[in-house]
Amino acid sequence: MSVIDTATDNVTATVPVGDSPHRVAATSDGNKVYVANNNTVSVIDTATDTVIATVPVGTFSREIVISPDGSKVYLGNFYNKSVTVINTKTNTVTARVPVGEWPMGIAVTPDGKKGICGKR
Repeated sequence: MSVIDTATDNVTATVPVGDSPHRVAATSDGNKVYVANNNTVSVIDTATDTVIATVPVGTFSREIVISPDGSKVYLGNFYNKSVTVINTKTNTVTARVPVGEWPMGIAVTPDGKKGICGKR
């Protein structure tokens, strides 16, 4: 994964993440970036541009979103027919929610009380 300085449009760092990164989500404070790979999520500390955790999740993970309060990451697992929930303080999986075939288009309501997952 490349880190780009938006003031100069130059690559300032390259961070090795898991196999086949697909989607990226940043916490609202900008301190962490979560990268959805095929079977893992890489957690990057933006101050040091280093991977601080690798979280095992479902198979063919694609969609990723962070709750408005930054406490949870939701990740759609295409082939596992589930959404994985990650606690951002501990970077651990707290739940796997079965949602049916091919979860796509994950969103969280602004109050953080409901997650929405479209299916293909």
